[in-house]
Amino acid sequence: MTNLTKLSLGKTIHSLFLAGGNAIYLNELADQVFGSSSNKDFDKAVVAVGQSNVVGWASELTTIQQLQQQFIELLRPRSLLYQLRDMALNLPFGIDGKITIPRQTTSTNSSWIGEGGAIKVSALSFDNIELTPKNNAVISVITDELLKRSDPGALDIVQSDVLNSISSGVDTTFTSNDAATATSPAGLQTFGTRTASVGNSLDNISSDLKDMTNRLLDTNLTMQKPVFLMSEANRNTLSWIRDGLGHRAFDDELKDNKLNGFDLISSNHVPSDIIILIDVSQLILSIDELPTLSLTGSSTLHMDDAPSDDLGGATTNVQNLFQTNCHGIRCISILDWNMRHPAVETLHTVSWS
Repeated sequence: MTNLTKLSLGKTIHSLFLAGGNAIYLNELADQVFGSSSNKDFDKAVVAVGQSNVVGWASELTTIQQLQQQFIELLRPRSLLYQLRDMALNLPFGIDGKITIPRQTTSTNSSWIGEGGAIKVSALSFDNIELTPKNNAVISVITDELLKRSDPGALDIVQSDVLNSISSGVDTTFTSNDAATATSPAGLQTFGTRTASVGNSLDNISSDLKDMTNRLLDTNLTMQKPVFLMSEANRNTLSWIRDGLGHRAFDDELKDNKLNGFDLISSNHVPSDIIILIDVSQLILSIDELPTLSLTGSSTLHMDDAPSDDLGGATTNVQNLFQTNCHGIRCISILDWNMRHPAVETLHTVSWS
């Protein structure tokens, strides 16, 4: 991946700022600032001019660009979910805006028969899993002084702020124990079983890992892509645990991103008090490859984790971007996930670190 690609989102945002939110001049300004070679970044995107015809701060965030697969690649090293994407079953949203997948809920077995005997007939039962488009959105407020700069350091700050906000929000939900709602997918901990850790000694940890594996095997599913998910702190702790001979018990596997023979992914987005074992082959994922990027400097925002739908009801933490010489960068991704079968084991009350 070239440096240009690594900073493509930052360069896009900077060029949009210079264009005053006008998509018509986006590529022209990108060429002037970054050279003609930058075209290969912007030619991959679908540029759409937005129309603002509804009064209100949200309508002023005019959609000006669609970032495609390149955006996914930028998120991959930051996001747990996007790292699992290639191992999961990826399906596009249908024309009607949803995916319906039949799921077999009972199994059948063959039987032995004598000559001329009747063959046993087993009935199958099915239900359906649905994935529907859900919006994951973030607005990052960045000063105009920073947006004006085109040096790699400033571009990286702008780009990282947006990407880290997206990955943190998605991964927090993905690893949570939150049930699905009309606007948010279910967290992994709601699938399978949750069991408390037995302790933090080497024997305790070995017992925890063995029991997690056995419980997943007891689901009678053939494990195809088992992956352990844990926090960076727990991974670091495992690397320092020594056996009776003073050797680091898990260090050799951890160097290969393995644990108990399975793949291991660590992330600060995984809570430190849980460990998750998931067969990713049972994960169904749908990600719209056209996240919408918008920029404005004339809106008023409610700077709160639980913003009011009506700014008239917001009495605190209200910021006018024009007055404070800032711009708001809004990114909306459309995605959803589910499990075909509950091939997830969660170890909770973990105190390894």
